[in-house]
Amino acid sequence: MSVAGHRKKYILEEDEPLEKKGKYATCDEDNNIVMSWIMNNVESRIAPTIAYYTKARDMWSFLKKTYSHATKKS
Repeated sequence: MSVAGHRKKYILEEDEPLEKKGKYATCDEDNNIVMSWIMNNVESRIAPTIAYYTKARDMWSFLKKTYSHATKKS
């Protein structure tokens, strides 16, 4: 909810833009903010496994793949 509420959802859902204009002007800063939110909200035993990521999207993708119990629909 916080990611969407702060208009940073694009960081997790979209590819990094080639040109950082408009809403993407602060893309690097937004990425760091979202990464810090993720790091501050995972269990301490999980944090070391995601600390090396440089993109919040990759970090989030790893967490979803590793810890999500959702099943894919055919």
